[in-house]
Amino acid sequence: MTTEKLKFKLELFATRWDKAPRAEILINDHIHYNQEITGTEKDPTVIEFEHELSEGEHYNLVINRSGKDTRQTVMENGVITKDQLLHIKSIEIDEIDIGALVYSGVYTRRSIRNHGPLSRQPLAINCRNLLKMSPQWATTGAGNSSSARLSTCGF
Repeated sequence: MTTEKLKFKLELFATRWDKAPRAEILINDHIHYNQEITGTEKDPTVIEFEHELSEGEHYNLVINRSGKDTRQTVMENGVITKDQLLHIKSIEIDEIDIGALVYSGVYTRRSIRNHGPLSRQPLAINCRNLLKMSPQWATTGAGNSSSARLSTCGF
C-alpha cells in the first residue's frame, strides 16, 4: 500500500474577553494538537504537523473546540456584549491553501451535563457563518461545559 506524508498548517485565533478557547486538532482519531488558542487576528496561533496517509483510505481533519461555558457569553438586554469565539484564518495542506473548502464543513454540538449522557446534535450549516459563530447552549449547573466539533474536510 502506497503512503504519503502531508504537511498541515492551520492558523487559528480567538476573540475573547476572559478565558481562551481550546482547540484539539485531529486526523481521524490521531490528536496532533490540544491547547488553548491565544493568537489574535494579526498574530494567529500557527499549528503545523505532518501526517502519513495511505492510498485508498478516507481521512477527516477535525477541529474540536472546547473551553466555553455559559459564563463566557455575557448578555445585556438580550444583546451579546462579551463573548468567546474561535476563528479559522487559514488551512494549508502541503503548502496549498484549501481556502473555499473550509466553507463546506459539518458542525456538531456536544453538551456535557452533570446528570445525563453526552448529547450530540449535528447541525448542517454554512461554515462561512461558523468562522465567527458563537453557538449558544442552554446548560444548567456550575460544572457544565460544551464543545464544538468541526469536520473541516474529508480527503
